[in-house]
Amino acid sequence: MIGAPKTANTSVAERLIATIRYHFSSLVSLALRGIGVLAGFVVTFLIGRWYGPQANGQYAIVTQTAMFLSVVAVGGLDLAATREFSKSVVLGVRLARSALLRVAGQAMGVALAIMVALMFGGEKLLRLLGRDTVPAGALGVLCLILAARAFTRLTAAVLRSQKDYALGQAVEVVFIPVFTMAIFCVIRIRSVSDILWATAMAGLLTALIGVAAAMRHTSNAPDSLRLSGRTIYATALPLWGVTIAANLADWYGLATVSAIGGAREAGLFRVAVQFASAVSIITIGLFGAFSAQISAAVHAEDRQQVARLARSATRLSIMLILPCALLGFVFAPRLLGLIGPEFLEGTSLLRVLLLGHAVFAVLSIAGLVLALAGGSKINFAISVANAAVMLLGAPIVAAMGGTFGVAAFVSATMVATNLANVIAVRRIVRIDTISGSILPDR
Repeated sequence: MIGAPKTANTSVAERLIATIRYHFSSLVSLALRGIGVLAGFVVTFLIGRWYGPQANGQYAIVTQTAMFLSVVAVGGLDLAATREFSKSVVLGVRLARSALLRVAGQAMGVALAIMVALMFGGEKLLRLLGRDTVPAGALGVLCLILAARAFTRLTAAVLRSQKDYALGQAVEVVFIPVFTMAIFCVIRIRSVSDILWATAMAGLLTALIGVAAAMRHTSNAPDSLRLSGRTIYATALPLWGVTIAANLADWYGLATVSAIGGAREAGLFRVAVQFASAVSIITIGLFGAFSAQISAAVHAEDRQQVARLARSATRLSIMLILPCALLGFVFAPRLLGLIGPEFLEGTSLLRVLLLGHAVFAVLSIAGLVLALAGGSKINFAISVANAAVMLLGAPIVAAMGGTFGVAAFVSATMVATNLANVIAVRRIVRIDTISGSILPDR
């Protein structure tokens, strides 16, 4: 069994129990991620059932733009927090409150700068992306979702660094869709605008929970872990471009489809992406726990442990993702039909996106190892190259191949990026992330 201690006398049941214990934090993280995905699907289902593909497109344009801009605001600070703040666990001390407040303040400062820029050009941006009429008040709700998502991303990373994996996952992916549905039960929903405002309110409530939870792990005591801004930025700045580029594909694909084909095509594309990305979300759930463990192994200079963790993450991904991807490919029409008959038009989109997301997810640990083991500059170069290809190629592909062409192009760039990360880890870190072996130094 993967990662489980084995002896000649252990029974199958004992080995299974040992495996579950070994991967318990990852499995809890995965379960919470699954709950969050399911809750998000319920919101998508309700919008599709109530208002159709165009409404899904309008909702996606606003929320996905806000989420992407929150990534720009946080940049590499979340990964930097996971890596650097985890030192407090290794040293057995609490994190200094000033360190948390400094990072949160920096992220919020960038978020506020983006919001100010949106006040001047946001309406034009939304009209360009939406092509059709965007919901009333879309700019204000976009700014609120941006701020909320920035805080939830950052506080979730802090919680993971302190081994509070379950709450970290809940803050990042579970609470917002669950609270959104709870608000549906309290207020009367009359339009897409109402759903957007419910999402914004749920996000702000989740952000408050995240901040309060993260503060529990901090202290003003003299022996608490104090980190300078230079230390944080030394890790965060090279990862800023990596993080933005990694999140660019889905948003830019949606933006391109929406700008060229309108909100209805954007709605079909977004629903297909949401179903397809469920397989990679499995990996994200696992890596929420693995990132902190790999960081600790890197700090301890235990390359063998880094390799073992990479192997475990890869094998768990294969075991969990490939069956799900196969089922999704075969039953794609039925999945889309659950939302409404109009969404059956997106069957081919879902299938091609499933292929890309499945391969991407299985190989994703390589990018994480590369970033945390000191290869962030190479990671940055790979991600920038991917972003450049995406920015230049998506509009051309959309003009020639329509929405399906964009979906295929997004899948191809995702796979190419992680293949490059696998090769880079082998050459630079000298670790084979698939087999978990240490390669001889040159």
